[in-house]
Amino acid sequence: ITAPALAHCGLRSSGCPARRTESTTCFAPHFFNHIASKPDTVQNRKSKMHQENQNHLHTPVLLTQVLQYLDPREGDTYLDLTGGYGGHAAAILERTKHPERAVLVDRDEAAIAELAKRFGGKPTLMHQDFLGAAREIARAGERFDLILADLGVSSPHLNEASRGFAINQGGPLDMRMDRTQSLTAEQVVNTYSKQALTGILKRYGEEPK
Repeated sequence: ITAPALAHCGLRSSGCPARRTESTTCFAPHFFNHIASKPDTVQNRKSKMHQENQNHLHTPVLLTQVLQYLDPREGDTYLDLTGGYGGHAAAILERTKHPERAVLVDRDEAAIAELAKRFGGKPTLMHQDFLGAAREIARAGERFDLILADLGVSSPHLNEASRGFAINQGGPLDMRMDRTQSLTAEQVVNTYSKQALTGILKRYGEEPK
């Protein structure tokens, strides 16, 4: 999903504070290209160490830069399309001071369980993929001041052998982001036809056409 796609879904707010003319959408992987040349600072390192102490499961990427770019303020509404283990959300909600005005989305049921432990019932939690959630929210007519999408796997996916993502340790060939779904990578590689596997690699694996 892209920022224009989110805009098309109607997630830009016309009622944002004067400092913004539209909602701020931050896609961390793309934003990295913008700030990669900036040198590390003591403040960045302290922020990272603080987050590691607060959440041993996962350290949020580029937290200082995300806060700088989104510039959350008290009262802002907040949509996190990849809630994960709540590293970004905790820092943002500390500034907005209204967790009940936040929606945290993740397709991983383990992440949703951790978010529920961390934040209780104040933010709305959605166990869904980010595209489906964005469409559902758009249909409901919801709008947000802040939107964050930090796309990709998180460290628990790679560190837990049972998830099947790691290549440096043994484990089942699972690779399900949502383990409530039945289809696993093992079923795909061992039961799909050569033609079907070729099609998957060409369509999703960035292989030459």
